[in-house]
Amino acid sequence: MTTSHDPNRRHYFTALIKRDMPRFIEDLDKFGHEVTIWEKGREKSAETFQIESVQDNQSIAEIPQLILEQKGGLLSKLTGSSLVDKEVLIKIPLGKFTFFTSTTLNYNQKTSTYTVTLDQIIYKSQQRSNYRLMVSEYIDVEFKINDRVYPCNDISAGGTSFTLEESERSLFEKDQTYQDCELLFNKKKFFIPKIKIAGIFPNKNDKGKQIDGLKVGVAFSEIPSQVEEDLTIYINSEARAEEIQKRFKQKKK
Repeated sequence: MTTSHDPNRRHYFTALIKRDMPRFIEDLDKFGHEVTIWEKGREKSAETFQIESVQDNQSIAEIPQLILEQKGGLLSKLTGSSLVDKEVLIKIPLGKFTFFTSTTLNYNQKTSTYTVTLDQIIYKSQQRSNYRLMVSEYIDVEFKINDRVYPCNDISAGGTSFTLEESERSLFEKDQTYQDCELLFNKKKFFIPKIKIAGIFPNKNDKGKQIDGLKVGVAFSEIPSQVEEDLTIYINSEARAEEIQKRFKQKKK
């Protein structure tokens, strides 16, 4: 897929500049965040680690090395990470921003700790609450209404949409409301107390060409502020992850 035809390609992230690195390192060390690590192209098999400490790289100034402890149950800790010595992507949430980079996960048998060195370009997400993220090979979205799950076309903090067969047109009407719905977004669940059917439209692809089926627009008419904030942050972080995975895929060609 080329950049010009990529509906999820936006100028909403920046590379962390050198003068911001000391503050970034300080925040990492101060707050002891969890980080998510996965092998490129396999985000659904991601593993979670806790930052135990941040150390300076011995050979390169201002390049942090993270000392990590694997999260999870006893079995995962006994078997260890399957990502050791592999080229991986790492996602680091810090407040309203999320940082992404590539690295290699190492394991120190003497100390029984994992380490990663952040010596590649670090990308910083920019929060955009009105951004609509399209479904792709890296972005999976489903929405549950009345015990039925619908595969979705896109997701934003304000709503989603899904495709309906022409024969099922009578199932929904504009302005119809539903309660106690559930959003499943890349395996993360969000409870949506109330939705409204924003409209039912002809279905079109990302090039504007009409295709089979109907598009049902869903507006999140009632959503707790914390859930909305969490969803906004998650949309932006998954968009960043998708962008970096695409870059890795292109580099391999």
